[in-house]
Amino acid sequence: MEKNFSKQLEHLINAGTKRNPLPIKQGNSIRVGKVIIRYSKNKGYILFDCESSSQIHLAESKPGALAIARLYNNGNDIVNAKMYDKDYAKHENDCVFYQHTIENTDDIFKKDLANVRLGVSIAYKQKAYEKLEAIIFD
Repeated sequence: MEKNFSKQLEHLINAGTKRNPLPIKQGNSIRVGKVIIRYSKNKGYILFDCESSSQIHLAESKPGALAIARLYNNGNDIVNAKMYDKDYAKHENDCVFYQHTIENTDDIFKKDLANVRLGVSIAYKQKAYEKLEAIIFD
């Protein structure tokens, strides 16, 4: 009875990971199914297809790279994930810029305007992250 239960459990786990491969960190790269994600300081997150030995896409964020890899492994269209990745990265950069402006300006008007824009960018960044997260965990 115990051996039968362990074989059923093993079958469940194997079937689940074939449909939805888990990300595995290996050195400076992440492997998701047949896709390898490598980070480059100059370029961002480079996605490679191991089977065809070709580059899939150049993502700007880690959540974007994981979402694109998930869709690519399932054979789905990656256009929406690319768009959410660009939005996430854009608003991430905007947040850094506005935070720097707030910390380094003496002009009250500029500081107030940067605070408002920072709040807007944080909201848009969070929305893009939630969309990417939904793709990753859906």
